[in-house]
Amino acid sequence: MPARRLRRRIKLHPATTNRPVARIVPRGTIVRTMSHLRSCLVAILCVTSLLSAARGDDAAAPPATPKANADAVDGLPALKKLFDGGRLRLSNDDQSAAKAFYFTLTGWVRTPPGRADIAVWRDGDKLLVWSWSYPAGDDRPESAIATCAAADGLFVGLDPKNPGGLVLFQGGHPEVVLAGAADKQSADFRVRYRPAGADAARVLFDGRTLIQSTFPRMLSASLDAQQGLIKVKTEKATVDVKPAGEKRPCALDYVMITGEQQAVTFYVPPEPPKPQPLVGQLTAPAVKALGLPLRTLAADDEAAFRPYFDVPVADFQTDPRHRQAAMKLWSLLQEKGEEKKFEPKLSF
Repeated sequence: MPARRLRRRIKLHPATTNRPVARIVPRGTIVRTMSHLRSCLVAILCVTSLLSAARGDDAAAPPATPKANADAVDGLPALKKLFDGGRLRLSNDDQSAAKAFYFTLTGWVRTPPGRADIAVWRDGDKLLVWSWSYPAGDDRPESAIATCAAADGLFVGLDPKNPGGLVLFQGGHPEVVLAGAADKQSADFRVRYRPAGADAARVLFDGRTLIQSTFPRMLSASLDAQQGLIKVKTEKATVDVKPAGEKRPCALDYVMITGEQQAVTFYVPPEPPKPQPLVGQLTAPAVKALGLPLRTLAADDEAAFRPYFDVPVADFQTDPRHRQAAMKLWSLLQEKGEEKKFEPKLSF
């Protein structure tokens, strides 16, 4: 079924999602989100009007007392401490809280049921973005298949039209964004590969602007001590926030923005990917040397990049030749001799 961008309100239950979410979100959690597609972009989601309607001037206001009883506001001190404390930005520029980090983003839709899983890894000036897919109803890591890998200036992915083959594009840049929008009344979630029209890759997770977007119409901010979560409810969405320890690359381990229609989760795994991807080995000559059927993408064919990021992603699970091609592709990012050791895990 082709990817769709829905405008109707729906309910989503994330209890069947990947393991990081399942450990934090109790079964039966209702997910609520509203989304809006930005046209003419290679994007999976642009989530707007998610959190609140902005008011006042451009200055970031502290959390106001929610319109709720006293039992539902015990999370406000922790939320304000997060907001004022810094270390809430991970990006590929000098403003990032860390120069080396690894995080994942997962987006879901309810109808048709689907998800998209994205990972971002940065180590200084090295950057890699990749996506992977799971079989329906199976979220075990060993069942995942890496579907694409994008470095600054190079995109390579499994070929949805020719199982067992790859697609290649030289040039362009990946873009991954989860942040509060400039209007302070929405959240911007975008994952895409820009084949033309940009001069650099862009990675941005901005937890501070996401938290700020909840302030104007916050209904409650409660503390779940057992799970270590701050649970924020607004008039339009819910936001679960898990603070991180001082030694972590970011002050947030986990954020889940949920709504009636869609949801998105940010997660920082406890360990970096093992083995760490050797981005320098991902080159066009190396891809061609794999000996797999290779189709070159065109700069003006933006739709060709969508099967890897739209929700639901293309079916790379049914035909076993996709897994065989993924193993070949992922071997480029590993030390020689290590390919077999990590063969079952095709998503790092």
